[in-house]
Amino acid sequence: LLSVLMNVASIFFLWFYIPYVLWIVLFDRTTASNGGRKWLFLRKWGLLKCFRAYFEPSFVIEKPLEPTGLYIFGIHPHGIMTMALWANFVTETAALRDISFRMVTLSINLWVPFFRELLLWTGFIASDKKSVLRCLKKHKHSVTITVGGAEESLMTKSGIILDKRKGFIEIALRSGASLVPVYNFGERNIFPYTYEPGHN
Repeated sequence: LLSVLMNVASIFFLWFYIPYVLWIVLFDRTTASNGGRKWLFLRKWGLLKCFRAYFEPSFVIEKPLEPTGLYIFGIHPHGIMTMALWANFVTETAALRDISFRMVTLSINLWVPFFRELLLWTGFIASDKKSVLRCLKKHKHSVTITVGGAEESLMTKSGIILDKRKGFIEIALRSGASLVPVYNFGERNIFPYTYEPGHN
């Protein structure tokens, strides 16, 4: 049985995986830097609905946002898995339903076969400056930026990292987008791992 499974896996690898990776490298490598390819119907995907129902998030907006406006949603804290980002921006949130936006993630995440397709289909783009500016200025999509980035992801007690992460402000000035601060209450309570810079 193990031999059969290994043979099937080998065939799959040779006849599907390798051509798929070649397609990414040769023909699809710029998609993540050129507005992505969001499939709107995935916002109503049953699995995402279950995900949202499990966390039961609430999304409070202090001031209504114009559907035609251009925004940079500056999100804090990052958390280990940015669960609030998925619950409020990736899934169907009524308050954001009429706003066209993309989420940014590390470029390396968009090179992981198969996982990259899920990210692209749900609206993620590469986090480099050129990609974000192109999304805002050329494609007229708002963006979400978790401003602390991966460096902040393990800070599950307190703190925010901004001293080296002010590029989103420059992007807002260059694109004319409005900055919208977003705070995720409870993000740091999802996982029990704790870390503070300078402490073991």
